[in-house]
Formats: sequence, structure tokens, C-alpha cells
Amino acid sequence: MSLCHNQRGAIAAFALLAITLGSAHADITLREQTTVDIPIKHGEDPQVHRAASKSIESQIYVSGHKCRFETPLLIVITDRDASKTWLLNPANHMYATSPYNRKAIAGIQSGVSNVAGLGHIDIETKVKDTGRTTNIMGHTAHHYIIKTYVKVLNRTSTVTSDVLAALDLSETDLDAWSEANINSYGPNVRGVPLITEMKEVGGTSNGNVTRIIATSISTDPIPSSTFAIPSGYTETSATTLFAPSPK
Repeated sequence: MSLCHNQRGAIAAFALLAITLGSAHADITLREQTTVDIPIKHGEDPQVHRAASKSIESQIYVSGHKCRFETPLLIVITDRDASKTWLLNPANHMYATSPYNRKAIAGIQSGVSNVAGLGHIDIETKVKDTGRTTNIMGHTAHHYIIKTYVKVLNRTSTVTSDVLAALDLSETDLDAWSEANINSYGPNVRGVPLITEMKEVGGTSNGNVTRIIATSISTDPIPSSTFAIPSGYTETSATTLFAPSPK
């Protein structure tokens, strides 16, 4: 379900799940294309449906204890050493600062409480390592099938994810990526995901199919400026970061 999963359609939620930082020093850049296929509802305007289903590009940068997740709508920069996370809104050039709490983010794997007045949300994840491998962009990718069960108000939805993750990087790279992306799958999924397909049954996104496909992966050095707040950005609060501009 991936801070940095329900798609980058729930971009903010998945970004906050995905972006945490690790202990090993490595440089990894992953560029992705995410699409969400949403079943058309009876009477829905086809143009509105197409707009909701269009794809989005994202980048993830990991370097040592720092990580950056970037889309056209949201940028998340986390620095474990500084114990801080910065959320940036590229549309209005504003950013907000919040404390970094690895334990709190990791705790989301088993459930969260008092979200939007819904009480406790139970999350259970089961991982199956199929043992199958395939070649993607010159990398050996390992196949996992993950089932994530989310229970809200006595209603359970299931997200089934097929994940192909590259395992032929160095152990340093794999450890750093694992630490930088404490995803909702937990520690049983090893490697950098190159292809992910998620299908949801039940819940508010019933029938949605999300595909996240890597378009490139690199272990070249990443400039330190990648993890700095760009010039021209003004700090604000998290509550007003995405508020509409006054007319």
C-alpha cells in the first residue's frame, strides 16, 4: 500500500510513509511513472474521469541520511541527522517543517489511531516471496506478492500488490534504500521496486489499479543541494501549506 502507496494519487500519504532515512551511505536516484486506473462510475463525465486517471512522474533521491521524494504537486525532504522533515509546495513556493520521528512512521505499518474521527485503523500485511526473478532495465528483479488488509469502522479493504524489486545492487545500496523507504510492506520486502501494481477491493477506492513503473535507476553521486530548501521558498505552517491563495 507505499511514504514514500494508494498511489501517488494519495501522494501525500504515500510520501510520508515512504520517506525515512537510513544509516548506510549510498546514492540512489529512482525515477518513476505512476498511473491510476479508476473504474468509471455510472453517469460520470468521461472528461472528469480521464483527468482523475492521468499519470504522474516522481523522483526519489537517497543519499546517506537524507532523502527527497518529488512530484509536480509535492516535495518531501527528510534529514535524519537533523530530525526534520520539510514539505514543499512547488505551486506557491512555500514549505513547512515538522519533526522527524522514525518510530511513529514505522508504527503506521500496523495501524493508526484517530484519523479524521474514524477511530483506530487496523493494518495487516502478508508477504509472499515467489522466488521468481526477471530482468528489468538490466537489473535482476525479485517478485513479491503482498496483501494489505485495512480495517476501518468494521469494513475491510484489501490491496494486492505485485512487486518486482531489484536485488543486484550493492548491500550498502540495498540497506540504505530499505532504511530510506520504510514502506507499508515491512522488512520482508528486499530491494528497490522497479514495477509495482496494486489492486484494491473494497473501501473508497474499490476497483482502482495503481501501476508504478521505474523509468530509470542510478547510483551516481547526488549533489548535496538536492536536499536543501530551494531559494525563493517561504516557510509557513503545515495547515496553510496547501491552502488556496486569497483572491
